[in-house]
Parts: sequence; C-alpha cells; structure tokens
Amino acid sequence: MNGYNLANRLNYGNLFSNRVTPSIGRAFLFNLAADY
Repeated sequence: MNGYNLANRLNYGNLFSNRVTPSIGRAFLFNLAADY
C-alpha cells in the first residue's frame, strides 16, 4: 500500500497517463503483484 498526499496538500499525479492532473486530497494506491 502506497499513501500519497497524506498532508492533504495539492499534488500532481501522472500514474495512469502521460498528462499531469492535479489531485486534491488523500489518495491510496493498492498494488498486487503475482509471479508464476
């Protein structure tokens, strides 16, 4: 689990696209990885 913007400040995230989008508030990104 990765926690972003825990201080509730304005940040810019470009996790899923090439465009920079401002995100306000707290965001959590859950990553699941499985190797076979």
